[in-house]
Amino acid sequence: MSNTQQKLRWAECDAACKRLLSEKAVLAKILQYCVDEFKTCSTHDIMAKYIKGTPEVSVVAVMPDETNAPTRIDGASVEDTSSTEGKITYDIRFNAIAPGTNEPIGLIINIEAQNDYEPGYKIIRRGIYYCSRMISAQYSTVFTESDYDKIRKVYSIWICTNPSPEKQYSISQYQIKETNIIGDGCENIADYDLATVILIRLGKKPKECGNEIMDFLTTLLNRFISEQEKSMRLRDKYEVKLTDTLMKGVNEMCDLGRGVYNDGVEAGIEQGIEQGIEQNKIETAKILLSKGLSVEEIFEITKLPKEQIEKLMAKQ
Repeated sequence: MSNTQQKLRWAECDAACKRLLSEKAVLAKILQYCVDEFKTCSTHDIMAKYIKGTPEVSVVAVMPDETNAPTRIDGASVEDTSSTEGKITYDIRFNAIAPGTNEPIGLIINIEAQNDYEPGYKIIRRGIYYCSRMISAQYSTVFTESDYDKIRKVYSIWICTNPSPEKQYSISQYQIKETNIIGDGCENIADYDLATVILIRLGKKPKECGNEIMDFLTTLLNRFISEQEKSMRLRDKYEVKLTDTLMKGVNEMCDLGRGVYNDGVEAGIEQGIEQGIEQNKIETAKILLSKGLSVEEIFEITKLPKEQIEKLMAKQ
């Protein structure tokens, strides 16, 4: 399998993962266990009352064009697009209403499925940047001029499916905290607790680690669990309603998992053949050396590197 084919296969897996995570039943579980505002809510209420609209999957750009900022007050479905900066899209973005509020002040929650835990930068820094962009993008869509009291809280949640071994099966939260250096100048927490990054680091296999969301996501996103077993766990253990769209996503993940496995087997066979050919060349070179052929003659016959032939000659 070529590098291009391999990249395409993993891109398909990544896209399937995003579609599966964008299901409201899945988002409700994530909100319930990871977002403070929803910890006392049922997943049913989160789905029915608090998630607004349809989650946008890989369509909303992270970096807006400051010269073409939208001018209407809305914020639920306005695209954060850019013509002057490189286009990077949020994997999944949606609005949610915070329980207990009397006003339509929401939580803008961005969920990222991250297969590469160390892509050349720290994921936490990218998460903070995404929160900053989601807040700045509210200008002229959620608030105008100096009406900063209308800024909505944002979450950037990163589900890392391939973290480093020492960080597997862990969840970390990063948020703004108040520290009074001199005196007591306490501010209302709602006025500064406006951005939170959450890193959920899964493991390689489903594992009973005492945390339901960790077990749930590891089961959901594992590409090598059969459709039947995965469906049974989701329905019986996690009480998830298996809708047609959810099952379509589950089946797609499993199909892609089998494809990745088969590609790996095929690549292994090809590698084995190549290794066998190489070994045959070495054995042939040894025989030719025993018959007194020169390095140059053996090179013409076997195409082994001359340095390698010389090393074999030294061992004769």
